Amino acid sequence: LLNEAIGQVGHILAGDFSRRGFNPDLALLYAQALVGMVSTTATWWLGARAPPKGVAAAHLVNLCWNGLTNLEADPQLGTDLPRTTPR
Repeated sequence: LLNEAIGQVGHILAGDFSRRGFNPDLALLYAQALVGMVSTTATWWLGARAPPKGVAAAHLVNLCWNGLTNLEADPQLGTDLPRTTPR
C-alpha cells in the first residue's frame, strides 16, 4: 500500500518538478520522504491519540508544505487557503 502511494506521489511530483525546472529523477526520493513522514506520524498518532486528529494533520501538512524554514506557528487545515507558490 505504501509503495503504491509512493508511486502515485512520485508521479505527481515528477510532473511538477519538470514544469518548475527541477530534476524529475528526484521525484521518487521526495515521494518516499513525504509518504514516510506521513505514515510514521499516523502510526504514532494511533497510539497517542493526541493532539486531536485535525491539529496533528494541520501541523503535518504545515511541515510538508512549508518545510522547517517557513513553518507556521498555528497552522489550520482548509480548502480555501491562498497558495504561496504557483501550480
